[in-house]
Amino acid sequence: MARQTGNTTPPLSNDVFQPLVAAALYVVEVLAPHVTELQQELQEMVPNRPGRNNRERPDWRVEVAQAIDRHIQEADPFDVALDHVVAERLADGWGPDDPLLRVNLISLAHETGRHAFHYTWLPTLRGHLEKAVREVGRPKPRWLLMVASQRSRWAAGSS
Repeated sequence: MARQTGNTTPPLSNDVFQPLVAAALYVVEVLAPHVTELQQELQEMVPNRPGRNNRERPDWRVEVAQAIDRHIQEADPFDVALDHVVAERLADGWGPDDPLLRVNLISLAHETGRHAFHYTWLPTLRGHLEKAVREVGRPKPRWLLMVASQRSRWAAGSS
């Protein structure tokens, strides 16, 4: 028996192909224009953070330092790192007593509108971050902060 080369997938039958194409056309022709409008409305509603939608973004050193300073000024503990991130850091040689071990650095980067925290930044920011952790305390899980906030509302008589 001769071995077949090239595409060996059989073509779709019309009873499958036609509804598939109809659904794709519906998405492109009917839904897409509305999605585009909603996306534009959302961009108008969201404040234009420094560097967002423009080319004049400040240096990461400035933005991340400002985010750290905001935590200090507002006495706002940093978000806690997920357990698997802590495990990865320990595997990468971080000490178990490292004050930044449980700090969620990605969340800090998100506060500046960035998608990631680059670990090459850490040597530059470590001193500032450690000072901030000393001043605002250890990071607390966000769910714990939400529970405390809800308890305060219950105590005040509102829900």
